[in-house]
Amino acid sequence: MLAPSLVWIFGVVIFPFFYAIRMSFMKSAYGFGTMVWVGLSNYLRVLGDGTFWSSALVSLGWLSGNTVLQMILPMLVALFLNKELRGKDFARSLILTPWIIPTIVCAIMWRWMLEPSVGVVNNLMELLWGSRPVPFLGSLKLALPTIIGINTWKFSPLGIVLMLAALQTIPKEYYEAARVDGASGWQEFKNISFPLVGKVVWFVGLLGTIWVFNVVDLIWLLTEGGPGSVTQTVPIMIYRTAFKLFNMGSASAMAVVVSIFLILLGILFFKVFRPKDE
Repeated sequence: MLAPSLVWIFGVVIFPFFYAIRMSFMKSAYGFGTMVWVGLSNYLRVLGDGTFWSSALVSLGWLSGNTVLQMILPMLVALFLNKELRGKDFARSLILTPWIIPTIVCAIMWRWMLEPSVGVVNNLMELLWGSRPVPFLGSLKLALPTIIGINTWKFSPLGIVLMLAALQTIPKEYYEAARVDGASGWQEFKNISFPLVGKVVWFVGLLGTIWVFNVVDLIWLLTEGGPGSVTQTVPIMIYRTAFKLFNMGSASAMAVVVSIFLILLGILFFKVFRPKDE
C-alpha cells in the first residue's frame, strides 16, 4: 500500500528537485539535449543580477501582504460565522465559492471587472463618487496591492473553513462562564478563542506562506509580471527565464535558491512561531 505513494513522491517531488539541482550547474536551453557543465556560473549570474533581487523584493511585498491578510481576514470572518445568526449555514456554503472557481476563470473575471473603460468596478466608482477610470492592473502603484487583494479573495476561504472548524470545537460553556465574569468580546477572543485555535492559525500561516510564495498562474494571468516588473515575483521570473528566454540553467539555479529559502522559512516557522504545547 505504501509503494504507490513512494513512487508518486519520487516521481513528482524527489526526482524533479534533484534534476533541477543538476540542471543548475549546466548551460541548457530546454533542459534536455546538449548540456554543458558550467559549475557555479549560473548561481553567480543569478545572485549578481539586480533584476533577481528586485523580484525578490516584490516577492517579499507579495508574501507579506498576502500572509497578513490571509491570517487576519479568515479569523474575523470565522468569528462572525461562528455566531448564532440567521442564514449562517447558507453563508458558510457560499464562502467557499472563490476557492472553488478555477484560477483561469478568476483571472478573466477580475480583469473584466477592473477594466478601466467597461469594468463594473470603475463604473460603480464613477457612479458613486464621480471618479475617473482607474487602471488597477496597469498602475505601477496599484497593480501589486490589487493582485494581493484578488489572491486573498480567492484563497481566504480555506483559512476560514479551517478556523471556523476549530472555533466550533470550543465548548460554549467557556464563553458563558466568561460572560458571567463580565468578560468583554475582546477578552473572550484573547483568553479563549485565540489560545484554543492557535495551532490552526499557525498551520494556516505556514501553509499560506509557502503556497502564496509559489503562486505563478494567477499573477501571470492577471499582469504577466507587469506593468514593467512591479508584479514580477521570483517564481514569475523563473517561469519567464525558463520558458520565454529558454535559459533552463539559470532558471534552475533560481529555483534551487528559492527552495533553500523556503526550507529555511519553514524551519523558522517551526522553531519560532509554532504554538507551545501546554
